[in-house]
Amino acid sequence: VFSWVGNPLLGMFTSCCIFVGIDKLVLKRADPLRTFDSARWVLYLLSFQACLPFVLTKSPQIQVGTGTAVLISSLIGLIFAAFSSHVLLWLRAVKTSAGHDALAPLASFSEAESEEHERFGADEGGVSKSEMSRQAHAREGQLREVEEHFGPLLILSALSVAFVHGAQDVSNAAGPLMQIVATVDAANGKTAAGKAVGAELPWPLLLGVSAFVLGDLTLGSKVIVTVGSKITDMTPSRAFAAQMGTVVALTSATLLALPVSTSECIVGSVIGVGLGKKFTGEGDAGLNIKVLRKIWAAWLLTIPYAACIAAAFYHFVELICRLSN
Repeated sequence: VFSWVGNPLLGMFTSCCIFVGIDKLVLKRADPLRTFDSARWVLYLLSFQACLPFVLTKSPQIQVGTGTAVLISSLIGLIFAAFSSHVLLWLRAVKTSAGHDALAPLASFSEAESEEHERFGADEGGVSKSEMSRQAHAREGQLREVEEHFGPLLILSALSVAFVHGAQDVSNAAGPLMQIVATVDAANGKTAAGKAVGAELPWPLLLGVSAFVLGDLTLGSKVIVTVGSKITDMTPSRAFAAQMGTVVALTSATLLALPVSTSECIVGSVIGVGLGKKFTGEGDAGLNIKVLRKIWAAWLLTIPYAACIAAAFYHFVELICRLSN
């Protein structure tokens, strides 16, 4: 039940909370760019704390203490935050020198608009329409700049999703094969126990990883388009929230040793971002109900469909074995 329903709901709730927090604490502030510069350190720290400490403490190849894992994750997060700051400052300097300073969008207005402001004066609130237009343009420029600053965070969250995705789906695919190989080796006296261990049986994992990458390169583009653009409109900040919600949900399931569907979790997180848009006053959720209906139908049919195919193949192979004997 958790794999089928609970995990997507956890991703949905987490991504919705993350997006609402980003919107309220950064995007809706009077000076969103300066607010992001202050919140950047927290965002990077939380990004690394969502996954890395659990890897360091639970991985059989590493296994460090909890305090050490948190400290290492924090240091890496601060390093990445500082590095991203230097990169973004350099990009900002390049834009300024090229005459495209997003921090000073007021300069793009012409002198004619200033003369219009002087001619017609202010409105009843003491602010002219021209000045209101300048302020709106300035805010749009800052919001665009903030979305650009989410780029490094978006890359980091995408790598985190891919990492946990591998821990889930590659393990799901290679697990049965590893267990069979371990059982055969134990029967032949090669190993003492028939329990599959990844470190002792690396080749099934490598085979699963190779097939995983090949599948993404050949058939993954359709799923990428569906998740990235057909469910709801995405911006870097929204995509970051969706991916971090996915990381939290998948990491939780992995720590509980529960095999879950990464695709269902990602879709749930994207839906959560759409709901977050509605909660923050950005109109409706903007969810493509037609696409979601197809996805939900696939969710309902996946388990019984796979079970029927597996049963059919099992009886087919069993029949061949009987005939061969």
